Order: sequence, then structure tokens, then C-alpha cells
Amino acid sequence: MGYTNGCNIPHTLRRNDIYYVYFRFPDSQFFRCSLGTDSPRRCRFIISRLSPYISLFRLGRIRREQLLKFIKTMKKLTMQDIDLFVAGLNAEILQYVESIPAEALTLTPNMLQS
Repeated sequence: MGYTNGCNIPHTLRRNDIYYVYFRFPDSQFFRCSLGTDSPRRCRFIISRLSPYISLFRLGRIRREQLLKFIKTMKKLTMQDIDLFVAGLNAEILQYVESIPAEALTLTPNMLQS
């Protein structure tokens, strides 16, 4: 039987009743940062808002410092303020994506048959 940390929330570890963002990379490196809470409800809430950014970090789209900044900011905020903070981040991402020039997609007969 493998090691269990007593926590069933994805990407988290509970240690001394404090929750941490915790995950492992394929090259055996770890990422761990305290969420500063002992409440499973608040932990679930923060992790649900952080999940897209954890995915971006694991894909190499954002840097470690950026993810740490997001986590440290969310630790200090109320749940309502976290939603406003995430909405602001999403607006920045949308603005960036819309500024990328799109290439025109030309459909060929071969593409239509697939």
C-alpha cells in the first residue's frame, strides 16, 4: 500500500493540519507551497480556482514565480475576493489570446473527408 497524506483534495497535501499545494513533476521534482489554511472547505475552493494555473505551470506556460504569486495573493483574500482576482487573471489571459494574430484556416477536400 502506498503513502497517503490523509487528504483527498487534488494537488494538495495536509501536514500539521495545514494544507499545501503539492504535486510532482515527471523528472521527480516537487512543487509545494502552503495555502495557509486548516479548513478543507477553503482549501477545496482555492484549489478549484488554481487548477487551470497548475496545469499551465506543469505545461511550462507560466513560471514558478507567477504561480507562487497567485497562491500567495489568494491566501490573503476572502472567497469572494478570490473570485474577483481570478476573473481579473482570466480577463488578462483573454486579452492576450485575442491579441495573437490568427491564421486563416483553409479547408481542403482531404480535411473534410476525415
